[in-house]
Parts: sequence; C-alpha cells; structure tokens
Amino acid sequence: MSYKTSDQWLADGEGASPMVHWSFWLDAPLAAMAHAREVDETVAADRSGGLYRFDRDGNIIVMTRGMKGVEAIAVADVGGLTVVALRGNRVALLDQRMSVVSTVRMPDMVLDLALDPFGQHLAVALANTEVRLLSVSDRKLKKSGQFRAARSLKHIAFHVEEPLLIGAAEYGLLCGFTHDGRAIWDVKLWANCGSMSLAGNGKSIALSGFNHGVQLFSGKGDNQGTLMMDGSPNLASLSYDGKRIVVGTLEGHVCLLTSGGRTMWVGKAPEEVTAIQCDAFGHSAICATKNGQLVRLAWDIIGPTEGGGGDEFVV
Repeated sequence: MSYKTSDQWLADGEGASPMVHWSFWLDAPLAAMAHAREVDETVAADRSGGLYRFDRDGNIIVMTRGMKGVEAIAVADVGGLTVVALRGNRVALLDQRMSVVSTVRMPDMVLDLALDPFGQHLAVALANTEVRLLSVSDRKLKKSGQFRAARSLKHIAFHVEEPLLIGAAEYGLLCGFTHDGRAIWDVKLWANCGSMSLAGNGKSIALSGFNHGVQLFSGKGDNQGTLMMDGSPNLASLSYDGKRIVVGTLEGHVCLLTSGGRTMWVGKAPEEVTAIQCDAFGHSAICATKNGQLVRLAWDIIGPTEGGGGDEFVV
C-alpha cells in the first residue's frame, strides 16, 4: 500500500508528524498482536475469530477465520511459525498458513508467550507463577522444562543475543533467567507494569509504569532512569537498538521518544490505543485502536516489499 495523507490528529501533534503508511480495519476489536522484527510482518487476532498476517506494507499474506478466544500471540523474529494462547488454557502452534499443527493444554491460565528469535523455543507464563518451557521442532510443541518465578509473570521475552529469558510481573518484579529456568537477577519494582519491551540487542528494557513514567533498565536489570511525560504510559515498544521508544498513554497520546528522553513527536489519537509495536529500526510503529483499526505510522520512508504483496485467504 502507498502512503496516504496524514490524518488530522497526526498533523495536529507536536514535532515531526508521521505519515500513515497503511491502515486496516479488523472485523472486530483487537484481541492480540505481535511483530516479527526481521521480516517486518505483523500478526493480529480480533475478537470475532479473525487471524491476520500482514507484510510491512499492510498487504494481507494470510487471513483465517474461526480462531476465537485468542488471548496472546508470539512470533519468531525470522517469521514462519506463530504460537497463540487460546481461552481454556490452551496453546497452539500455527504454520505459515495459520493452520493449527500442534496444541498443548496448560495447568493454569496463560498470561504471556515468548518465542526465541528463530522459533525454536517457547516460554509460557502461567497465572500460578509457573513458566513452562517447550521446544518447537517437527511441527510439534514438546515440553522441555519448567520453573517458578517469585510472582506470576505478566510479560516475558527472550533475549536475542544470549540464552536468557526476561520477565516482569504486573507489580513488583523484573527478573532474568537462563533458558533452563535458573534465576540470575531480579529487581524490585515500585510501580504497576502495563507492558514490557526488550530491545533486540538485549541491552535495554522498557517498562510502562503508568504515573511512574517509562522505566528503563539494562539487559542485566540495572536501572537506567525514567522517562517522564504528560499522561500515564501503559504501552511502550523499543526499536531493535533501543534508541527509539514508541509510547502510548491512558489519556490516548502516542509518543515517539529517544532513549535519552527527547520527544520527537506526540499526538492525541482519536480512539484509545490498545497495542503498539515499534519496528526494528524505530522508523515506524503499528498501533491498534479500541475500535479495531490497525495503523502503521511512519516517521521515515519505508520502501515497498520486494516482489510486491498479495492477499491469500485461508478458510
């Protein structure tokens, strides 16, 4: 899809206004979203059972219907496989055509999922404080281990360059584990955590702390300061190198910041923003609004996908 004229709320913002690179209306409000940084693809699920995979220009690669009850999505940075958490404590592995190839049932509610960058290892955080580890091979999910955290982990992510798993509780804890579940560090938090984002190089972690701002940590849990702003940030997403951060607030603002705290742009969205994913370079961000719209905002030009794109509908 080509660039469109900026929406008025973008032009009314302060700073270097982004363009709308593409937009798409889901059939229902968003249920979950994930972004594969290396291939620049976005996977989204809506509450009516729609499941979509978009290329970087907003072309639909695959769309399926009937996948109701999606509560979380994880994708590998290299693309290909997708894992979804479904209502009823189920976790399903999907192939490139979004067809279910393997399912496992968990002993408690799934809070979050994480795939390693190559899609070989899956971590599943449960409400009972367990983290289940599964291998992904031969189109199957196989349990490889488990451990317990001090608190239930609302957010988890794999480190890209080291065999580490980073987790954050909804309140009070940020922690790091080895791939086999050995705790190597933990940090007490004094704020609720709305979201967690780990830079691709693993050197930065951003937590959206509501009225405590965006809290920054090193990949080893060292405090690197707090970015304060007007409003209460509940969403934050880092670029691969951690130098740019896209933030959403409860008051409806979307902000592009540098890791040093400089505001590059801030605008007031016409609808509540429920999810944000920054691209690998920090050039753009995919935002989902409460009414079911996905919008890719671009501060730098994004070239067309090599070979173009096209729709592929899977019944």
